Amino acid sequence: ELENARKDTNLKEFQQLQRWATGNIDGNNEDNKVVLQISALHSLRAYLKGEYGESFRRGAYEIFRATLATQHQKILTQVRDNKFETIANAIDNCQLTKQLNVIASEEWFNLLINHNFPTKGISLVKVDLSRTYLHHRTYGKTLDLRKAQLQDVYLRHAQLQEANLQSAQLQGVNLINAQLQGVSLMDAQLQGADLRDAQLQGANLWGAQLQGANLQSTQLQGANLGDTKLQGANLGDTKLQGAYIGTYEWTNFEQRIKRQINKETDSQNLKEQYGALDDEEKSMLIFELKMVDKFAIPRIESASETLDLSKAITGKYSKKEAKKWLNTYKEVVKDDDF
Repeated sequence: ELENARKDTNLKEFQQLQRWATGNIDGNNEDNKVVLQISALHSLRAYLKGEYGESFRRGAYEIFRATLATQHQKILTQVRDNKFETIANAIDNCQLTKQLNVIASEEWFNLLINHNFPTKGISLVKVDLSRTYLHHRTYGKTLDLRKAQLQDVYLRHAQLQEANLQSAQLQGVNLINAQLQGVSLMDAQLQGADLRDAQLQGANLWGAQLQGANLQSTQLQGANLGDTKLQGANLGDTKLQGAYIGTYEWTNFEQRIKRQINKETDSQNLKEQYGALDDEEKSMLIFELKMVDKFAIPRIESASETLDLSKAITGKYSKKEAKKWLNTYKEVVKDDDF
């Protein structure tokens, strides 16, 4: 009876927190409502972690997911309506979204990894996920971030090997030194993204939008660059050995890396698929980039008529190099202790 009474108390408390966390609060004072909503969201963190039992975790997760989506959509709308200059400005002026992003940053493990709930389409706009290891808790299963809203997210030094980011919104994302070996970025929106020194060997970038992206020293050996948009991208010292023009394929990291051993960069086809930006396309890109990364705008404005690979590193990679990348990847994913 004591156990049942405790469960009933937890359920009632959870239901009350659920109402407050979703903004269902009586009263006319908006400031007080926001304070109570933020307090309720912080209180729900214990339920997300499973401190009150597994039965509440999914419910807490769905509350956070829904609230993140709602708040981030408001932020994006405000910026597109020119009420704020950037996503960062808009969030700084909304205490609820700011605190929600703090929770998402601090609870990344319980929000994204430590469960089997669907993560496809999750919204994490401007959340700091630097130095996180974003691998699915089940060994060999990829983290599903398809169609996720990840604009302006801070993923510096993050580990995202073989994550599925197909059709994700990644404009202005900071992926400096990120581990992205074998990741699927098919049709992903990466305009203005900072990928300096990122590891993208064997990545699938078919149809990815990389206009204005910073690819300085990015490792793209053996990557599928079929239909990838590279107008205005910084290709200084970009490692393109064995990069090729593939189709809409589903091969994995190991398959692509092994297949491209000792194969030259498909430079000719990369140049042939490149199309110069017209004035309308430049204007649209600049409008979007103003929200996240003004540093990319000059690269769009001065985007060349043809693809210039003179500063990139092309050619082929050896079996020894491929083995090193494969071993590093396998060690990383096996060493994660969930």
